[in-house]
Amino acid sequence: MFEKCLIGVRNDMLNASWETAFGLAKSVGAECLELDVPAAWREYPVYSEAGRKKLRELEAASGVKLVSICLGAFWKLSPSSPDASLRAQAETLLDETIQACDTYGVPYILAPFTDWKAEPPPTIQDQRKGWVAMLSNLNGRLKSAKVKVGFELCARKFAHSVQDALEIFEAAKLPANTGVYFDTANGFYCCKHKAEEDIPVLAAAKRLAVMHIKDTNNKHLGEGEVNFPAVKKALEAAKYAGPFVLETPGGDDGLASARKNLEFTKKWLRAN
Repeated sequence: MFEKCLIGVRNDMLNASWETAFGLAKSVGAECLELDVPAAWREYPVYSEAGRKKLRELEAASGVKLVSICLGAFWKLSPSSPDASLRAQAETLLDETIQACDTYGVPYILAPFTDWKAEPPPTIQDQRKGWVAMLSNLNGRLKSAKVKVGFELCARKFAHSVQDALEIFEAAKLPANTGVYFDTANGFYCCKHKAEEDIPVLAAAKRLAVMHIKDTNNKHLGEGEVNFPAVKKALEAAKYAGPFVLETPGGDDGLASARKNLEFTKKWLRAN
């Protein structure tokens, strides 16, 4: 049932800049691409008309669809920060990313649930409050957005599990067009949760947004502890119809690694 679902990669898995990522993604057999936004986010192409024009040209020339913008900048500008000015910048970043993606037509945004490590570290409760406050402030923007925003659980203490995510969504009263950008391995890292057990919970809550494909221990797909056959059954039961974006290790040869993992994913998802 996943024949029509796009399968692709992140640009950092290819060790590629945004300028080269589309062509390299095509060369390894990717059908779609996720671009990671750095801390100097205002310079990134999706935030200007000239930049969006260049992205459209790269997308058209390669035939690789831009499906997601990842806010990697949140690792520096985290809503978990005790610094009010940084939290305000994080809010502006998400707000303007929604506007930029709606203008371009990017269907998904990945917003990682980032923590804050500076000393002294904020409490788990305060970090969660920071996220809830930002999301509450942007509730109207999120509700009217065409782009779907997915929040990724990144094995951080304030948002360990899918239940933690659902509690944050409820506290912030997030609209139906938001959910979890689910990673097949992250739950195992934080609390030994199995992806095939978490997916039905998100599906029942109608909060399964997009899928990141990864195995444990920085291994190639199928070589770690993720039970991919069981994950496929869970996704079939959930009637998942979105893209699959690989977040697999690039290593010394990102292209060879991506090619190997894409071949695994296509066989895994599209085999009868």
